[in-house]
Amino acid sequence: MEKTQIKSIIEALLFVSPEPLSTSDLRKLLKTEPKETAKIEDSVEKASGEAIPEAEGIEQNAEEREEADPLAQLKEAQSQMEMEVSLGDIKDALSELSCEYQMSADRGFELVEVAGGFQFRTKAHVGSFLKNLQKIPKARLSNPSMETLAIVAYQQPATRQKIEEIRGVDSGGVIKTLLDRDLVRIVGRSEELGKPIMYGTTKTFLEIFSLKSLSDLPTLKDLETIEPQASSEEKSVPIEDDFTAESTAMEALDLESSALIDELESSIKSIRDLEKDIFVEDESDPST
Repeated sequence: MEKTQIKSIIEALLFVSPEPLSTSDLRKLLKTEPKETAKIEDSVEKASGEAIPEAEGIEQNAEEREEADPLAQLKEAQSQMEMEVSLGDIKDALSELSCEYQMSADRGFELVEVAGGFQFRTKAHVGSFLKNLQKIPKARLSNPSMETLAIVAYQQPATRQKIEEIRGVDSGGVIKTLLDRDLVRIVGRSEELGKPIMYGTTKTFLEIFSLKSLSDLPTLKDLETIEPQASSEEKSVPIEDDFTAESTAMEALDLESSALIDELESSIKSIRDLEKDIFVEDESDPST
């Protein structure tokens, strides 16, 4: 498969996909269709049982016989179709596409790496126009929800007990809200007494906050540079979805990821007095 063809197929796949696609996802999607491979296998099997006619009185050299051999031709076609696209080719295509969309000021899209994959997103300067395309009610998260999300993000896997120890209040309802919004998920059960449920963040969390992976979360050192919150007054934080290119139409999903990251950082900052409970493992009890 030619590199230009690989790039155009990847571009189309990313355009119609509702979620980010990783290099391994793309490699699977670029494999030969099973039906086509099966057709070739049937033809090879059929040809292998047939005798190849030879013209009497005419000698053919080895090259001519090979060219006239339908079995060899079918096997060669099968080999070409089954040849997988390498990860290197996929990465090269992604790099080229990213540069093309990023460098061109005339493009309304850009290719970004997010949530362990790649996704087309609209550029910021066209956002105000796309909001007029489709009105979607904004979901909102309260400060308690943002605080809980921050604790789960940095402490995961975190139990409800751990979250409530840090926040000092019951957090069952807040956790349910985050589960319903697909921002946190159940990742298993702890080995502690009673085997409490453990929570972690989701792929949706990474997408909304425009993070490639959890390693992109701001570190404690980064948080120390954040100015203290001007007010401890509780307020709602808008969760506005990102603009994603889909096959049928552009869905305007209102997301301002940078503002959300600021809110997440501020929520963490507001519980800095308990930072050792969030970022550092508890010291072992000397009495044990």
